[in-house]
Amino acid sequence: MRKGVFIAICCFISLMLHAQDGGYWPSTGVRRAGWHELGAVYAIHTSDHNTIKLKRKDANFKKLKVVVRNYPLTITEMRVFYDSGEMEILDCPLPISKNGESKTLEIPIGKRNISSISFWYDSKEFKRGKAEVTVFAMR
Repeated sequence: MRKGVFIAICCFISLMLHAQDGGYWPSTGVRRAGWHELGAVYAIHTSDHNTIKLKRKDANFKKLKVVVRNYPLTITEMRVFYDSGEMEILDCPLPISKNGESKTLEIPIGKRNISSISFWYDSKEFKRGKAEVTVFAMR
């Protein structure tokens, strides 16, 4: 009887923890209220650019941050594309250490939906494997 109750309580706690909105940076495990994941891609050594196409179009983001896993990466250029056809080039270069995150990038305030984010990177840091690149945004 006790063992069954204990297992039921453990299962309940586990379900409650997984049901919560994480809001964690994957590299640090630290909760960052207000940051939303826009998308993730892999940077490979045989290429020098990639694009994250947003599935859900959101507006009014003021800040962007890039998190990189597995390998260090330097983003040399970053462009934000909007549904309206407008495009902005953000402040670069962004050197990001292995399992680290970039500085916070400010984007002009406006009621524009971000449709995609393209970035160019220097892949000299790694000869094999791939770096996971995730972009987060804050309102």
